[in-house]
Amino acid sequence: MNLSAKIHALKHYLKYALFSKGKFKTHSPFVFAFITQILEDKSSEYKLLRDKLNRYYQENKIQVSTEGNAGEGSQSLGKRTMSASSFSNKVGLPPKYGKVLHGLIRENNIHSVIELGTSLGISTSYLSSNAAVNVKTIEANKQVLDVTRQAYQEIGNSKSIHFIHARFDTVLDDLCKAGLANTLIFIDGDHNKEAVIRYFNSCLPFIEESTILVFDDIYWSEGMTDSWHEIFQHKKVKLSLDIFRMGIVFFKQANKEKQHFQVWY
Repeated sequence: MNLSAKIHALKHYLKYALFSKGKFKTHSPFVFAFITQILEDKSSEYKLLRDKLNRYYQENKIQVSTEGNAGEGSQSLGKRTMSASSFSNKVGLPPKYGKVLHGLIRENNIHSVIELGTSLGISTSYLSSNAAVNVKTIEANKQVLDVTRQAYQEIGNSKSIHFIHARFDTVLDDLCKAGLANTLIFIDGDHNKEAVIRYFNSCLPFIEESTILVFDDIYWSEGMTDSWHEIFQHKKVKLSLDIFRMGIVFFKQANKEKQHFQVWY
């Protein structure tokens, strides 16, 4: 992240700290439940698979190349070879937000997941920590994806995960056409305004009431923030949550009026 991006993120964090609300100030039963059942959840189940994955990378001294990274976020690492542990520490989703993915799946009866941006599978570990969920995860960097697939096979957690080597645009339409009922889509692979809007628009024709979209790093850059604002204001979005790093949108028709909340986390 360059200096201008850091200044952008800091400016918006100060606004977020000032205007976000806790569970007693939202006046929304849905948001109250989101905070108490997900954000305040004390269980550690969501971390078990991530810990196994990290141990595998460390104990086997796995090396990866960033040469084939396609997204703007991972391109900031440059072109070099580095340890899988260092790579995942730099670009992997922190446990605090992994708990959110795990909780959204658990509390919303999610059966399937589409992940745009596998990387070394840290986010994948949170998304697949609910045993009954089928995960399709897409990654453009074949060398990194092969390392991740092998890691999951070694730790014995690959049966419910379908690893796909592709650029997102080439497969997303077909994945969406297969149906998005009770599906969570995690968009984390390309920190670019036009790309994020394009992925959102690809999903829209197939959205169901039970579909949830989660966008990572919504304050990573001005373009990412612009895309987030465009997305949560879309007429199809009935309720949206901003927890600073992540933006979450719901399409439940029971929400007659559009609602947007910045939730302190």
